[in-house]
Amino acid sequence: MDNQDVVRLDIEDAIAIVLLNRPEAMNAFNSAVWVGLQKAAQAIKEKPSVRAVIVTGAGEKAFSAGIDLKMVASGSGPSISPNYRDGFDRLNSLKMVFNMYEELAVPVIAAINGYCFGAALEFILCCDMRLACDTAVFGLPEITFGVIPDMGSTQRLP
Repeated sequence: MDNQDVVRLDIEDAIAIVLLNRPEAMNAFNSAVWVGLQKAAQAIKEKPSVRAVIVTGAGEKAFSAGIDLKMVASGSGPSISPNYRDGFDRLNSLKMVFNMYEELAVPVIAAINGYCFGAALEFILCCDMRLACDTAVFGLPEITFGVIPDMGSTQRLP
């Protein structure tokens, strides 16, 4: 699957649908997903005919399992900003992608179809509305390892 397929943006009439499209990995966020989310948000921002955005995950099992742990284990990570100097700058560049959705001038609706963990839960907090199926499960599993959710949920969740 090519990197452009991991986040699909379809605009029909005035509705933009952003699809996390890695069902084989429970739509986990890897570098390509971060870049795809950034490009989709920018494209939506530049299209004034869009009146609403729906973000969802492909497949029936998960909206997203959060950060791709295989990416973390390999030591590679998303590089949204070409100028990051250290982990702090990298984290800020990832938060920037979430902020792009939070700052869109149109309603952003998260359609949660299954697991929504970690960074995915933090991402849906950037949306204006969240609609979940009966089988949706939410969690911040990083807290069981003593790691603070660092993508903004400690500010957005309250």
